[in-house]
Amino acid sequence: MASLRFACFRSYIVGPGDFDGGGPMTTREIRAKKGFVDARKIQPGEFYTAEELARTTGKSIQLIRMWSKDGLPVYSENVPHLYFGYDVILFLRMREAELTFGLCAGEFLCYRCRAPGRAVPESIHIVPHRPGVSRATGTCVRGRILSRLIAEGSADDFLKSAREISSPLSRFNDSDSQNGLCRSDDDLYAEKERKQANLARLEALGSPPQRNVENERIRRRFLEHMQEAMGLSDGTLEIYKRALRRYEIFTGFKDFSVITKNKVIALKKHLRNEGLSVPVIISTLYTVRRFMEWLGDEPGYRKTRLRRVLDHMKMSIKEQHQIAPLERITDAPSLDEVALLINSMPAHTFEQRRNRAMIVLFALAAPRATAVVTFRLKHLDLERGLLKQDPREVKTKRSMPIVTVLVPFRRQWLDILGEYFAELVSLGFSPDDPLFPKMAPARGTGAGFNDDEVTQDFFADAQQLRNILNKAFVCAGLRHYTSHAFRHMHGQFTNDSRCDPAIEKAISMNLGHKELAITRSVYANMKLEQRIREIHRLAQMHDPNCKYSAGIETYSDDELQAEIGRRMRR
Repeated sequence: MASLRFACFRSYIVGPGDFDGGGPMTTREIRAKKGFVDARKIQPGEFYTAEELARTTGKSIQLIRMWSKDGLPVYSENVPHLYFGYDVILFLRMREAELTFGLCAGEFLCYRCRAPGRAVPESIHIVPHRPGVSRATGTCVRGRILSRLIAEGSADDFLKSAREISSPLSRFNDSDSQNGLCRSDDDLYAEKERKQANLARLEALGSPPQRNVENERIRRRFLEHMQEAMGLSDGTLEIYKRALRRYEIFTGFKDFSVITKNKVIALKKHLRNEGLSVPVIISTLYTVRRFMEWLGDEPGYRKTRLRRVLDHMKMSIKEQHQIAPLERITDAPSLDEVALLINSMPAHTFEQRRNRAMIVLFALAAPRATAVVTFRLKHLDLERGLLKQDPREVKTKRSMPIVTVLVPFRRQWLDILGEYFAELVSLGFSPDDPLFPKMAPARGTGAGFNDDEVTQDFFADAQQLRNILNKAFVCAGLRHYTSHAFRHMHGQFTNDSRCDPAIEKAISMNLGHKELAITRSVYANMKLEQRIREIHRLAQMHDPNCKYSAGIETYSDDELQAEIGRRMRR
């Protein structure tokens, strides 16, 4: 394994600044500095190309190819060359077991020889490294840098041991620090035990999972076709990948071309027995069917036979009806509830004013929460009352460009948004800075954020926005609504009798819908609460004194909204 040790560490260069105690290092950083790789990110049953493996491990492609020369198995019969996750984990653990060793009292680690060494007594220095840990540094007789981490309270004992094993200087060997190191039989036995313990960890991997390299190459071609030709997103491709993995596990990793009617029927039974939900089963069958249809167009496969077999890859009509969502009352706030929410929010600190302006923007434009976290100052045009959602900078759904016209439900809401925008400009924010920035971390022992110290960083995701919205509803004493409920609020205006086709189309475009039919089917369809009112009206046409049998009163639109708000607050 000498060549392996040289290959793994020949590119490691230690500079004088590496041991000056400039800053604390975590255990992961120390392991990375020693050349170790975190194998926990690698999935044992997955295949990786050299580029994917380099991205997963954080190493260079050149190092991955160097591993292949040092014994890492690679399937290189066809392009792309593939590495199996189990083989990679086994290789890395064997490499780590070979390179891991213990140090005795007074010994250092030579970063040039990658072996225990002794330092010249006059060159030994101990500097703070991190709380509770110090770093001892020195040089050997050949001028090579030595280093070791020690406990903060054991510095004196370590110095004593280091001076004892380093005197006299005649015990040094000029050729190599390890060859000149005299270790006792007990130390050598302990070192052997450590290596055996490291090698024993390899047994925890168990037997290697099943694999089929040719299936993997076909699956990659299919996913590439779906991404490049059909334009599917990474999230959808991941769903396709998991579905094909379920099918491959069911077949025992046999060739994809081997498919019969009985196998399709057995697949449906297998998925039911796995305890998967009906939507997941239907999605899996749809993916496998689409994959087989694509495979039938590939050279070497019988297209006609595949078509006949795939007719059986459907669930029963009863099971398909089970996935239809049950009709429910759509949760959407009224304008009065939104006004009460905004008026109840404090505005003493910058963070409070930011949160209030954020909810105002939800009320005026109904954007998606994932888009709000990526808004920049230049996307908000208050002079024209526009919100420009450029997909190159804003995370819109399906990367669609959207220009939303702010709906001025309340004049004071526009004033709140304008005052907040002016405050950002006065703080030195540029057009490319976030419209809703993160707050700086609080200093001191307490956790949290500083109320007034703002950064120019974007939120990592939309979860923080949802937390802000939830907290605002709780503080206002109102029922909690999601950020998407504001889109339902805008969409339900299309059910108003005063809404003509032009207004309906404008609302649809504001929501980012290409077709008016999307808005009508999702938002403008007759909702359950509207149907309740119409049924009540039908009953009163025959009997004006008729009341609903369940004891629910019949209200006008305004009375119904007021009653809903009263019951929510109660």
